[in-house]
Amino acid sequence: MYHFWNEFWSYYHRILKTATFLIYNINNKSIELLRTHTLILRVHIYTKFMKYKLNIIRKAVKHLRIKVVDENTVLATAPEHMSQDKILAFVKSKQSWIQKHLVNFKDASKLLVLPEWTILLHWDAYSPMLRKWQWTKYTIDHNRKYIRRGHDLHNVTQQTHRYKVYAKSFLPLRLEQLSKKHWITYSKCFVRDQKTKWWSCSSKWNIWLNWRLIKLPFRVMDYVICHELAHRKHMNHSESFWNYCESICKDTGKAKVWLKKYWRNLK
Repeated sequence: MYHFWNEFWSYYHRILKTATFLIYNINNKSIELLRTHTLILRVHIYTKFMKYKLNIIRKAVKHLRIKVVDENTVLATAPEHMSQDKILAFVKSKQSWIQKHLVNFKDASKLLVLPEWTILLHWDAYSPMLRKWQWTKYTIDHNRKYIRRGHDLHNVTQQTHRYKVYAKSFLPLRLEQLSKKHWITYSKCFVRDQKTKWWSCSSKWNIWLNWRLIKLPFRVMDYVICHELAHRKHMNHSESFWNYCESICKDTGKAKVWLKKYWRNLK
């Protein structure tokens, strides 16, 4: 048994040492590719107007697709047996699209500037007030815009934890209120930490909401919830769906514009 594991780790380390470094050139655009014996490749692309990191993931998918993750990163999901040359050729053909969305991310990051020592909640700046004797309790005053808490909310770990705790109590309550208001039923509500999807509704009428929705303005958050409730009547995005969505949420149009402009700020 010892001999087996010894051989295994020896072989594993040999694989890690076989990484190769390649340089590509696409229309005078320098691309540095770090290739390893894994399904994930990382590419650093430099052009005259931009530079960004391209992560390539190979999965059991039929088609190659790309997604701009943030202002510095692009994700490409490719079929397992697609060649690197074909992937890079596809990226080359989408350079203008990539540049446009990278710029949008950079512009969006400048739209929201919070005052120092404040926390974003419902698209407003809340001031955390540390109270050492309140280790197990916290109070949110929406009128005065402050949060009383025993823990230091400027600590990223503590802040994220409190965000999630608040979201798990606030979002299901708001969903219940809106469902009763519009006479729409649903099965269960789940508050999760999805990385890509921020909200969804299943065929079993279960609704998933991302905890980051508590960072949205109240009217936009209500639109998102009403959007999912509308899927209770129409499990698609047809014209009938949008008409019904607008009938239960008058701010649908404005909320969609707001999300398109600001959602990139919400991490």
